[in-house]
Amino acid sequence: MKKRGMILLSILRLCILSHEKGIAFASEDVVTEAEKQHVEKATDYGLKGRFQEAIAEYQKAIETNPRSEIAYLGLSGIYNVLKEYPKAESYCKKALEIDPDFAEAHAALGGIYIGSGQYQQAVFSCNKALEISPDNPEVYLIRGSAYIYSGRYEDAQRDVQRAKEVYQGQKDVNGVAEANKLLNVISLRRQK
Repeated sequence: MKKRGMILLSILRLCILSHEKGIAFASEDVVTEAEKQHVEKATDYGLKGRFQEAIAEYQKAIETNPRSEIAYLGLSGIYNVLKEYPKAESYCKKALEIDPDFAEAHAALGGIYIGSGQYQQAVFSCNKALEISPDNPEVYLIRGSAYIYSGRYEDAQRDVQRAKEVYQGQKDVNGVAEANKLLNVISLRRQK
């Protein structure tokens, strides 16, 4: 899998993990069952590559609760996959307006900035995410990717190795595999 695909998977994984842990429903607003169902359907559609249906379900969740930061983050992730970076950024920032301490949204914004070639902004967004959630391995992978694109291989190595260690502690074999793939990319880039 290409590095860009790995970054997109990390962003989608952030969205899914946020939903599964209930982080995304942390706003003070009451979460309705309808909102949760729309987000669950949207997440499922997104994982299956049915992006237009995912967008429609996230929008229904927002109609149900205009302060649904997970729905805005989900829309952001879908538009990032579709390489519609201005829309992705806008929805991600909307999630951050609702909850400025939404670490996953800061990390997703970092991924959007990578996609649009704004690597320094990506690092800045990931730094903010790590201030809030210092042991989130997905953030280390995204920031490590920004460092790779910037040619900062030592920093990338440090971040990706840290992500791998956290994944190992969590016994997350998929996360360890993602980290190992990025470590291989770093190794290959250093050889050039």
